[in-house]
Amino acid sequence: MNIERTQKIIDVLKAKEDANQSYFSFEYFPARTEAGVFNLLERLDHMGTKLKPDFVDLTWRARTQQLSLDVAIGAQTICGLETQLHLCVAGLTRRELLCILAKIKKSGIRNILALRGDPPEGHDRFSKTPGGFSYAYELVELIREQYGDYFSISVAGYPEGLGECPYEEELKHLKQKVDAGADFIISQLFFDTDRYIKWVKDCREIGITCPIIPGILPIQSWRSFSRMCELNPTVSVPPSLRDAIAPLKNDDQAVREYGVEFAVQQCRTLLDTGAAKGIHFYTINLEVATAKIVTALGWAPEKSKKHKMLPYRSCLNSTRKDENVRPIFWAHRPKSYIHRTKKWGEFPNGRWGDSESPAFGELNDYHLFFLHVGKKFDRRAMWGEHPTTLADVADVFLKFLAGKIERLPWHDTRLEPESTSIYNELVFLNQNGFLTINSQPAVNGVSSRDSTHGWGPGPGFVFKKAYVEFFCSPRLMQALVKRLPEYDSLTYHAENLRGECHKNCDVATAVTWGVFHGAQILQPTVVDPKSFSVWKDEAFGLWETQWATIYPEDSKSRALILGIYDSFWLVNIVENDFIHGDLFKVFRAVVQDLQESGELESAIGLPSSPATSSSEITTTTTTTSNHL
Repeated sequence: MNIERTQKIIDVLKAKEDANQSYFSFEYFPARTEAGVFNLLERLDHMGTKLKPDFVDLTWRARTQQLSLDVAIGAQTICGLETQLHLCVAGLTRRELLCILAKIKKSGIRNILALRGDPPEGHDRFSKTPGGFSYAYELVELIREQYGDYFSISVAGYPEGLGECPYEEELKHLKQKVDAGADFIISQLFFDTDRYIKWVKDCREIGITCPIIPGILPIQSWRSFSRMCELNPTVSVPPSLRDAIAPLKNDDQAVREYGVEFAVQQCRTLLDTGAAKGIHFYTINLEVATAKIVTALGWAPEKSKKHKMLPYRSCLNSTRKDENVRPIFWAHRPKSYIHRTKKWGEFPNGRWGDSESPAFGELNDYHLFFLHVGKKFDRRAMWGEHPTTLADVADVFLKFLAGKIERLPWHDTRLEPESTSIYNELVFLNQNGFLTINSQPAVNGVSSRDSTHGWGPGPGFVFKKAYVEFFCSPRLMQALVKRLPEYDSLTYHAENLRGECHKNCDVATAVTWGVFHGAQILQPTVVDPKSFSVWKDEAFGLWETQWATIYPEDSKSRALILGIYDSFWLVNIVENDFIHGDLFKVFRAVVQDLQESGELESAIGLPSSPATSSSEITTTTTTTSNHL
């Protein structure tokens, strides 16, 4: 089943307008530093998840072309946002532009804002690069000539002109860009709403019929407002606006609050008069003011209305448009999974297959694509200032279950609502040394529209097998392996850092599936042994890279975390009887065994001698049939 994701923005706009719905978008500028990339991608992800813009727009830096493209790829592929990338002709030859366009297409981005670009620094007027172009319409023509209608192309409009030619000539230049093949127009920022409305009317009168989206800049402070006026001398400021802000210039919060009110009124006037169907916000990479405006306009989505097409957030990239199966291990680190599989030529559709897909990539450019894990002092506040015992570590996991901390190294977000039904069982496990990092309850034929468990492309029913994944000590692993053969409906896989392994199943097992009207059965998450071996290395590595490193090298706390990293086992267990099975029965039996022998406390802790090896843990290893 093909669940289409990446779209051309013009198709999104037309669909919204046909349905008489408003739309909105956010513009960001690319960061110049690694830390800036971290922060920008985090903001893109947070604002995208919270506010659900119809698309985001990323400006272009000629000196950091690859960084601009990397951030755009991250926004679309990793953050799941429909993304438009600016492209300027300034400083580039035709050949260089063709090379960049090829990279953009290969990346899966289908939306471009075609611009001429600003004059070089120190120059008042734009000058053509030898072998390049002088105007944005020439770039539009080039894109259409080379790629037909593959790309959605937007262009910039200037309600009050650029000051380079008379107003009427500016309008003719804009129509020339549209006639060359542009799909829609995004306007430069403005504060005089009446002038903008007149400009839109003038555009329509000369035959421009495509969508025109007004660009709104929330006023953040007196300083930034004054600076903007200096950089954009053609943008007029109504006396009433200047008079209202001037008395507040020493109070940034008051200026920001007024700026929000002013922008909200601008938007309402534009929408109510029919001068706009949607709004483009110049965020200048800030969230608060834009979020307040979107909320005031009634566009912030309600959580209760959120519905997922798949149990995980889809990847907006044309190369992954058919993907609908993933291993469950990366359920809470989806950005890692997307990054590590970005070079695959094909992605699983319908079923996982035989695990012979291309190799998982490494995390060597990890910093470009993942949510910032937080500064050291932030992580210490979450995961403990000075942990010295396994009980201290287990307490961190218990706090996460209780919602007292936001994340764990293996969990980018808070615990999902679906875990409420097994909360007591998860607490029991962590209290007894089984440190859980992933889990799901059994679900048998729940409506696909269920607010907690529902997902899917239409009416239907969803199913889940109970699943749990955890770290445990060698002694707990030994006790668990002794008991596991007594439970025929359980399949398991355990590995330690050295790759020693115990498992009773060698085939991929679907743990989530759905049945929908007029569609084939979808199996979006699986437990796959070969993928688990890849995930194991990443999961163990997080103890070292994210947790141990927040403590001094010679500290007891670092030694504790590295002891876990070096000696513990990573285990996943599936209860294949999703109707009557009890995944947690085996754990209760193990804990009871150790309590009766008086070994529970010592079994939970780190081994005093070298880690128990695979040869010391005896069990009968069998291969079961392929479970649904």
